[in-house]
Amino acid sequence: MIDKEKIKQLIERGCGDRMDSEQTLRDSVIGGGLLEAMGWNFDKGEWTPNVAITFGTATHHMDYWVGSKGSKWVLEAKNPINKLDRDKDVTELLSYMKQKDSQYGVLY
Repeated sequence: MIDKEKIKQLIERGCGDRMDSEQTLRDSVIGGGLLEAMGWNFDKGEWTPNVAITFGTATHHMDYWVGSKGSKWVLEAKNPINKLDRDKDVTELLSYMKQKDSQYGVLY
């Protein structure tokens, strides 16, 4: 079940002054309840954090692989105090989506 009030609270927390790193955003907002409030259940395997992706000989880690069978998507978090580098960050998200054969991705 989707908890709209909890989603609102967590997004507001993500915009707060103490959100000083990507890890803090992932721990206290995204993995800290946002995905569950959106109706995705960790215990049922509907979201997985820190998924290893290999490109040639290099291994990278996408932040979240979310969804249920046949309909999964990538969620990539970025440090909230930094301005997004549109080309670099979008290219990274798109590469993860391509590697996982997903049509959808969210850059947070």
